[in-house]
Amino acid sequence: MTDQMVLQTQQWLNKTYGNDPRFKKINPDGRTGWPTIYALTRALQIELGIQSTADNFGPSTQRLFKKRYPNGVRQQAAADKSTSNVYSIIQGALWCKGYSTGGNISQHFYDGTGSAIRKLKTDMGIEGDSSVDVEIMGALLSMKQFVLLASYGGIDSVRRAQQFINKAYRPYTGIIPTDGLYGREMNTALIQVLQSLEGFSPSEATGNFGNGTRSRLKTITANNASSNESWVWLASTALACNGIGGGPTFVWTSTFANIVKAFQERYAIAVTGSIDSTTWMSLLTSKGDPDRPCVACDTRFEITDARLATLKANGYEIVGRYLTEPGQSSLAPKDYFKAIRPGELERITKGGMRFFPIFQEYSTKLEHFTPANGAAHAKTAREAAQRLGIPPTHIYFAVDFDATDDQVTSNILPYFRAVCSSLGGGYGVG
Repeated sequence: MTDQMVLQTQQWLNKTYGNDPRFKKINPDGRTGWPTIYALTRALQIELGIQSTADNFGPSTQRLFKKRYPNGVRQQAAADKSTSNVYSIIQGALWCKGYSTGGNISQHFYDGTGSAIRKLKTDMGIEGDSSVDVEIMGALLSMKQFVLLASYGGIDSVRRAQQFINKAYRPYTGIIPTDGLYGREMNTALIQVLQSLEGFSPSEATGNFGNGTRSRLKTITANNASSNESWVWLASTALACNGIGGGPTFVWTSTFANIVKAFQERYAIAVTGSIDSTTWMSLLTSKGDPDRPCVACDTRFEITDARLATLKANGYEIVGRYLTEPGQSSLAPKDYFKAIRPGELERITKGGMRFFPIFQEYSTKLEHFTPANGAAHAKTAREAAQRLGIPPTHIYFAVDFDATDDQVTSNILPYFRAVCSSLGGGYGVG
């Protein structure tokens, strides 16, 4: 659907910068998307005097923007008739975000544009005047959304948490979207909030959950919650992002303790009712606590008699092994990298352990997940399981990267639908 103000923005960009070799003309289709954002970014870089323009609002652009506008781009007084293309770029970016400036693209920054900026800041959760500092400019020149995207699964409680993060932790997180969606950027921000609570500086708070972050985790219980309200808020927000609980709260209640227990039960970790280190890692990282007790594992290594004894001695009862590997037909079994070797499954079961079969070939990139690959992988997995004499059971198909929610919808689910419809042989899909 064509948006007339986005179309006007695109036309203005092509007219103003179309003959400049530093600018890439765009198709004036009236649709907001990365091509328009990239064009606005390059236009700003041209105005800042950058000779080698690029599609990203990177360090050089930020540095020159802050040098030109140390106090941000300010709203003009009504009597000020001076003009600037930067004002037009801001207006175009606002229109692409869905904010009306009250008029057509102009070279002025009057109250219509100022009102749009104030509304944008309110939606971000930071409030403030109409000035555009480097972070606001960076947010404008992005595809970040600052309204609730309920039709895409956005949740109001998550949005309120995002707004609070922008208000209270902006030095650590920068400006994050306030769309109500729990994605990678939101998860990184939650880890940065945790690192703030742990005493790291903004420059140290990378959003990576490493050993330093783990070493400073604090266990939160009913007894110490009142003196650690921000930790309670973070835990309740992370629970809401994981689909459990009523949303952010600073107060520990019996209801909240039950919500914590429900999460722990769902993720098969110790049900303590407190936010311990294992629970923190389960809330904030895709792999959880790598040292948590468990009875199952998977491995690419052959389960020899010695390895079987070691696993059993360490409390393991179930082991996962790979049905196939790329190029397997040209290899001798002794040269397999990860595929099950002859006699191995019999050795596992006779040795008193159980096993589960895994199929994983080319599963590390989004492009690997298509319906065609799903059907082909199902056929290969079924044939391998039957060749190995594996009775009807679940075969686990791997996704070996952290797919975001939109990638799950666009690629992962269609892939698994094809697997489910093509597997057959009495096997189920894990």
